[in-house]
Amino acid sequence: MRTLKIEKSRARNWYSLPESVRQRCKDVLEAIAGTEKVTNHPKVTLMDGTHKTIYRARIGEYRVIFTTYRGELRVWKAGNRNGVYGDINTTYDRVTV
Repeated sequence: MRTLKIEKSRARNWYSLPESVRQRCKDVLEAIAGTEKVTNHPKVTLMDGTHKTIYRARIGEYRVIFTTYRGELRVWKAGNRNGVYGDINTTYDRVTV
């Protein structure tokens, strides 16, 4: 099982979500962290792009972008589906895994 970690630089993004949405996202992310392979979870998709380790979880109208690394599930970005992909290239650049 992986541990859930919110990247420090992205914590403000996570805490800007409504409490009920954060809890729902956390529940889904904990379920994802408990799977053998994250892509086996029905809400997870590997994102397109140059990085092959960035995943997206679809949780209602919200999306959570995360990576897995050394037993951790690291959340990089979370938000409404309309705005979460806006600066995705910046997120790609921050992910060094």
